[in-house]
Amino acid sequence: MDYNPGPAQMPPRSKISANVFLVASVICTMLAFITECSLPICMVFASLTILFAVLSKGKQLKMHSFAKMCIGISIFSIALSFTVTFLSFYKILTDPVERENFNQIYEEMYGITFDEALDEIQQLF
Repeated sequence: MDYNPGPAQMPPRSKISANVFLVASVICTMLAFITECSLPICMVFASLTILFAVLSKGKQLKMHSFAKMCIGISIFSIALSFTVTFLSFYKILTDPVERENFNQIYEEMYGITFDEALDEIQQLF
């Protein structure tokens, strides 16, 4: 008969599968969505979102649904950011009232108007 059962064994703990890349992807998605008005910053966060979402797959056969959702939202954020940037430039270049307002702001900031800056750029080419 064995009276010494050996060292006490702890019951097995349930493993919490915290995927760090998935969490980073969700955080970058939120930051990309918040910074849609600034194209370069949105591009950085959206690119990181896609990278982390792909890395979160690991050795699994299927990608997590949150990772797919993050990729979709980041692509939407990039598209919306491009649209906002394009429409802003289009509005300044076509609307004379907006152009004059932008010229005043540009002159206060840089000392020359936006039209003068464009003329200097055209002379370079």
